[in-house]
Amino acid sequence: MDKGKGKEKEEKVNITKDNVRELLVSTLTSAYKAPTFTQSQTLFKDFISECENAGIAKDTIKTNLDYPLKYVFHHEVLMEKRKHLNDKEKPNGKENDRMDVDSNNNNNNTTSTLPEKGNNFSVIIEWCMWSIENNYLEATTLWSIFSDLFECSTIAELNQGFEYLEKLGPRIVATIPLELSENNKTANMKNRNPLLLILDDLLKRLSKTSSAELRGRIQIFFGSIFPLSDKSATNPKCEYSGNVTTYEKEPTSHNSEHGPIDFTLYQMLWGLQQNFLQKAPNELSSTITEKWNDFTKHMDTVLSALINTVDLDVITVSKDSTKTYFTKFLTSSSLMNLELKDPYFRRHLLIQMQIFINSMVNPVGHFQPILDSRQKNQLNIFSAKIKDLLEKSGPGFSKFVEVSLERESNWV
Repeated sequence: MDKGKGKEKEEKVNITKDNVRELLVSTLTSAYKAPTFTQSQTLFKDFISECENAGIAKDTIKTNLDYPLKYVFHHEVLMEKRKHLNDKEKPNGKENDRMDVDSNNNNNNTTSTLPEKGNNFSVIIEWCMWSIENNYLEATTLWSIFSDLFECSTIAELNQGFEYLEKLGPRIVATIPLELSENNKTANMKNRNPLLLILDDLLKRLSKTSSAELRGRIQIFFGSIFPLSDKSATNPKCEYSGNVTTYEKEPTSHNSEHGPIDFTLYQMLWGLQQNFLQKAPNELSSTITEKWNDFTKHMDTVLSALINTVDLDVITVSKDSTKTYFTKFLTSSSLMNLELKDPYFRRHLLIQMQIFINSMVNPVGHFQPILDSRQKNQLNIFSAKIKDLLEKSGPGFSKFVEVSLERESNWV
């Protein structure tokens, strides 16, 4: 009986400012190991309530909660991940088992060593979000945990790790202030900058070809949580693309399996890309007549070719919303006849032209081309042809492009 009473007394430790951090570590470790997710959350929230009932100020809890959360993450989640890796790599002397391990290693795109069952990483993330929503924790702790998770994850595991962050999007927008203004610029910098660095580091690690889908999801996440007015989403210097397009300078053949090749048209079509480069638009002014005449001649020839091309393929929208179509065009002259009929290629080229014309007629920033009335009239004629071709590529698509370009003026 005495032992039982002594044990009972030991369990009821008074919570003070001096021992609150230590008690948080032990409580969170126990809560992480609870059988269910709900029990983990209940144990955590009950202890926070006990701290407040014991007279511990909210600011004191906020000061002391950062370390226990990081401690549980590093000593439970990451150690569990490391143990899983060691178990996979540990030889057991059985040929069949070794074959299974090799099979898993070969399929590393789907294999993950992140904890999946019971109390996993989502438990700690929920603790963090609940604490931030109730003003018990700074957002920097959440970003630090995500940063550590991504740094110790393989490329194959980043997809699962990012899903945790992706699901928090609406709660992040509702709870964590990310918009910079004159009143809260300094305070919000510590909320947004670590998150920007995390997402930027992720994009740098991912391949533009093999990880295109995840990169796209990260970009969508960027746009969904940061306000439209955020500087990271704008191009304040009005910089143009510096991507150089390489194409054939001399004809390799006058015919292809898709018909005769008009090499002059081919050079004009791909030569237009030179005008879309960073410094080229400034050179197309009324003071440089020769370059302007070449530009308008090429535009008129290419648009005429697009207008006269018949038997167009039809753009079909996939019913499977999980699949994304990423287009990459080749500059081989033997493919030109096919590309002129390809609706994706036509749309891509026409939108490029329309954006370029819009920037010439409505210049912004340091880009200020000098155009006379005759040149502006020529550009307006080209714009009308482009709108007509875009409308033929799909009902309402031309209006969609027009509205999108009109909204660009809001950034000026």
